[in-house]
Amino acid sequence: MVWVVFLVTALAIVLAGMALARNANVIADRTGLGQVWVGVILLAAVTSLPELVTGSAAVLRGTPELATGSVFGSNMANMALLGLLGLVYTRRRVMQSEAPGMVLTASTAIVMTALASLFIVARLEFSLGWLSIGSVALLAVLLANAFLMRGHGESTAQPDVVPLATVARAEEPPLRVAVGWFAAATVVIIAAGPFLVGSAEEIAELMGVSNTFFGVLGLAMATSLPELSTSVAAVRLGAIDLAVGNLFGSNVANMIILAWLDVIHVEGPLLESIDMSNAVAGMVAVLLMAVGLREMIFRTERRRLPFDPAAAVIVAGYVLGLLLVWSAGGS
Repeated sequence: MVWVVFLVTALAIVLAGMALARNANVIADRTGLGQVWVGVILLAAVTSLPELVTGSAAVLRGTPELATGSVFGSNMANMALLGLLGLVYTRRRVMQSEAPGMVLTASTAIVMTALASLFIVARLEFSLGWLSIGSVALLAVLLANAFLMRGHGESTAQPDVVPLATVARAEEPPLRVAVGWFAAATVVIIAAGPFLVGSAEEIAELMGVSNTFFGVLGLAMATSLPELSTSVAAVRLGAIDLAVGNLFGSNVANMIILAWLDVIHVEGPLLESIDMSNAVAGMVAVLLMAVGLREMIFRTERRRLPFDPAAAVIVAGYVLGLLLVWSAGGS
């Protein structure tokens, strides 16, 4: 029965997440906010809503490691999605974006994830009330990034990038309909989140694995499927920057969610109290993102290979990362 609850609620969140992303694009287009950066920011925020809801529910239920495992695991899963896109859409050169602002987004995601992992390992003995110093540092990095991005707003807009919602605009629903579906999908995610977390706790106990590992594997994969659907749609339309920006932008959003989880974890500093395997998951995500960032910067040739080597490295690294999390205390 617990598996049925998990699968049904996961499916509900996945479908609602897809509806969120789809109607967010319609809203962005109908309101004239369809530029690349706005689309990237909007998509990243919307597709990260499942992580926010399930993570908050887990913390409030007293299982913070399920929440943090889901956040770090989602960063790993998003990069695995990037690798899969690179392997499937070999002619699109997915990881060779020409937008300079995309490099800034990827760099920010790497810095924030590495910083969070560092504070987990450091185990500082001082804090700001019940808040971790690491959470404050994450917000500081976010503000610095927002300042730096101001100069890249126009330069990132590529003429060949097609916002998702601009295709077949005549077939799009009216703005009020899109807003209604957006609101309904949000309600579904909020309602299903606690049930998903509760069933995940029971499954982790039945399987004999820790909340961290099941968060990295089970919850993270379920909550990352909206990113998959929107990124696949973007790549198929040739909007490479939108697809890649959605994945890296979601990783930045996940670190913001981590800071929020620290705020509602009133028992004490969150980063200093969770298992070290969370830091392992975070550093694996950093390494996978670094591979993607390297491809964006150097735009290496494939040397006549039938597949993208960097994409293969990322997918293999994700599988190896799961084993490392397991070995570091995930079981």
